[in-house]
Amino acid sequence: YNATILLNGSQKEASDLMARATGEEAVLRAEEAAAAAKREVEAAIEAANIAASRAEESMETASAAIAGAREDLTAETAGKASEASREAKSAAAEAFRAAEELDRKAGINAIAGDGAIEAAARISGPAAERADETGRAAKEAAAAGFQVADSTREKARMADRAGDEAAEAAIQALQQLMREAQEQARAAREAAEASINTSKEAAAQARKKADEAGNASQEAADRAVKIAEEAAAEAARRIDEASRESAETLTLQVAKESERAMRNFVSSWYFVTILLAVICVSVSLSAALILSGW
Repeated sequence: YNATILLNGSQKEASDLMARATGEEAVLRAEEAAAAAKREVEAAIEAANIAASRAEESMETASAAIAGAREDLTAETAGKASEASREAKSAAAEAFRAAEELDRKAGINAIAGDGAIEAAARISGPAAERADETGRAAKEAAAAGFQVADSTREKARMADRAGDEAAEAAIQALQQLMREAQEQARAAREAAEASINTSKEAAAQARKKADEAGNASQEAADRAVKIAEEAAAEAARRIDEASRESAETLTLQVAKESERAMRNFVSSWYFVTILLAVICVSVSLSAALILSGW
């Protein structure tokens, strides 16, 4: 009987030892899981903070670009607003992804922390204390992660709105620039058409004046020829009537007739034509003198 009692006691003690070992091993695994989850959530918090900082910077850049596009409407400021919109949108998307990842890891960390605390409650001793402490630290990290995720998500929303506003400012600026360019093109086209019309009118006037000048030139030439013919006839008549006069006297008279004709037309545009007429008179006179025997 005593041996039986001793055997049963030994089995119970062995069972307790195995249960304790199993419990300690479970606590150790739970502690390690909680510690690993805590490290991951801390890394996710850091990544989310970086993404949130980028989102904030993109919002500032977008605000400056929007103000620049509204104050100084140029293609350059419109381009800056468009680029700021793309950057803000990209930063917002990155922050959203970081917040979601942090939420996921924080949730895993919270579960791991609860597991470590529950495992520590099943045993006692230093291992239990360490596991409980690790579990509580993991849960605190998880709570901090949830808060950072919410903050990052809000900054992502703000960056996304800033991106939309910058895009709208860029579109408005480009539309205004297009309207101004179209207006300038229209004004330039009207100016060109007016210039063409003016040129056409000037050309028509010039053509008209040229035609008038041509008619006047023809009329002047006809008059000069007629004067030359009349002068030649008059000279021949005078030669016949005054055959005894000297050639020198007659030549002087012809020169006076030529000078009179030149005074009448010397102010005209057709001076050259008149000069040719005078030459014709001189030639006619010389011929008459030769025929009369002088």
